[in-house]
Amino acid sequence: GGEGIGAAFAHRGRLLGAWSAERLLWQSAAARVELQAPRAVLRLACLGDGALCLDELAAAALRIDLPAASAPGGGAFELPALRLPLGLRIARLQLGSLRIDGVDYLHDLAVSASLDRAGLQLGALDVRRPGLQLRLDELAVQPQGDWPLRARGRLQLPAVDGRAWQLELALDGELRRRLDVQARSSGYLAGELHGWLQPLAAGLPLQLTLRATEFRPWTALPAGLSFPHIELQASGALLGASTVQGSATLAGRDRPVAVALRGRVGLQGAEVEQLRLQDAAGAPLQAAGTLDWRNGFAADLLEGR
Repeated sequence: GGEGIGAAFAHRGRLLGAWSAERLLWQSAAARVELQAPRAVLRLACLGDGALCLDELAAAALRIDLPAASAPGGGAFELPALRLPLGLRIARLQLGSLRIDGVDYLHDLAVSASLDRAGLQLGALDVRRPGLQLRLDELAVQPQGDWPLRARGRLQLPAVDGRAWQLELALDGELRRRLDVQARSSGYLAGELHGWLQPLAAGLPLQLTLRATEFRPWTALPAGLSFPHIELQASGALLGASTVQGSATLAGRDRPVAVALRGRVGLQGAEVEQLRLQDAAGAPLQAAGTLDWRNGFAADLLEGR
């Protein structure tokens, strides 16, 4: 029921200089935080400027166990206000992995950082997860009030059909309230995404619009099954269900085909309430059904429902 912080016995060095330990552990009724193989190199020269300088702050892994209501996406998450008596400058911040409640959130983080009255400023930040690579060229956060944030970066997605897929990202807003999202997609899908999300609210509420052009899902498909134009709108929650509606143009074999879609999508699949296709000369074709991607991909669509 109590709380405390402790270090493994095999720690080496001095707090004022180079220091390392096998493990640091902090535990309370509200959370358990474990830092594996932490090490730091402290430089005193900056104290005269009102700052604490670290040439290096690193750890092999950070493990955080939270109550169910506090886990990311499980409920509203409150950010504290950070007011330090000294500024903080870290020439190199490294973290091998971050795991929260048994789920890996990032690997191989390396960045420079500073925290002062102007807020938290991060240099170029690289975050890797299996199949994903995120590079932030700019990240500025004011850790007070509603935590204003500005970020610019690139997200490398897994290649699809042998084609690279990259997103240029821009985030602006307030962590405690809402972040506006702008993204430009290139490679596999050429298009633009804009909207907003609430990163600390339960379920991660969002509203997004995607516009894409000249999209062919697989290069082996005939030209008639490409999409000269796509527009999709989604609103709901990233960790729950979202309502999706949209329109597109299918190139068709002889003439374009208008496509309209309405349904709901979640993490495990989608419910297609209506999929409607119609060309300029024919009767419309309508279908409805389900899509499931929990184990591979499965589709169950019936005409005329």
